[in-house]
Amino acid sequence: MDEEERARRLQEIRDRVRAEALKEPIVEVVAIDEPKSVREQPIRSARASVEERKSRRSERAAAAPSEIQSLDEKLAEDSVDEELAVRSRRRDKIESTIQKGGEVPTIRRAAVMLIVAGSFLGLFFGGLLFSANPSDLLGGLEMTADDSPSVAGILQSALDIENGTGGETVGSAEVVLIGYDDDSVIARTFTGNDGRFLFVDVAAQQVIVEVRHAGNITERRIIHPGERVQLSITLKPGTGTNELDLRTDSHLDQSVALGTAISAVTVASSLLGFVAALQAHRGVAYRRTQWLCGLALFSRGGIFIGPGMILAGMALLKIAKNQFQDISELEGDASEIDDDGR
Repeated sequence: MDEEERARRLQEIRDRVRAEALKEPIVEVVAIDEPKSVREQPIRSARASVEERKSRRSERAAAAPSEIQSLDEKLAEDSVDEELAVRSRRRDKIESTIQKGGEVPTIRRAAVMLIVAGSFLGLFFGGLLFSANPSDLLGGLEMTADDSPSVAGILQSALDIENGTGGETVGSAEVVLIGYDDDSVIARTFTGNDGRFLFVDVAAQQVIVEVRHAGNITERRIIHPGERVQLSITLKPGTGTNELDLRTDSHLDQSVALGTAISAVTVASSLLGFVAALQAHRGVAYRRTQWLCGLALFSRGGIFIGPGMILAGMALLKIAKNQFQDISELEGDASEIDDDGR
């Protein structure tokens, strides 16, 4: 009740009290033709009645301000009592909503269980990622060669633009497989008429492929078996040795750093999921709970299983949003505004 409404009601009460105090009628005395002894007695009685009524009216008019003040105080007390009653009804509504169905309502309890399960999966897989090897951290990509790969290649002669020759395959060239660490000869073969060579079941260690052919420069290639499907080597006329390192750079350090960062984000998101479950169990702040659940989706528990559980929990919390204290208070305030018309 605002000040303007209250002032209007007080003014109405004052007007009504004054009207009651002034509405006593004055009896008009009419003389009739009767003996004097008979007439004088009713006239005296009428005059006494008039005087008595005037006296009561004056007393009532004098007492009107005090009555108005008393009514004003009573109205103020009624306003306070009404406000206390509204607050009591709101509090009872919130408590009955929160406590409906037991300590935690069924829908909200199911949401808490789903969020906890999804967060636990994220925490479990995050711990596994911390202890896994780099290939597992990157999603199971093969980062190492086979245990017994093959080494294959083809030889071609260099182009001679002036004479218009070259580019043909070179047969009967000697190809030697040498250990990179100790220069020991691991295997030896010759190219066929098609210029191809092949070594099978080579140990997964760094080796040197050396090609020797009369009249041409000796070609050496440092490789890691399994990194290349086939070597293409061009023989050039001349003497001496031409060596190339064809090994690819290792990105193991970057892989480990990336995997560690993914693991840390997974574990941190899982912990936020447990905090969200606690907030959902308390049923105090709806929006804060949903924000925490959204961050917990990055936990990646079982890739899609854990986030799916958390997302299902968020959907149940959406259904049970009226069971949260902040939402209930907001709706209570809105209903009070509608009831008062303001």
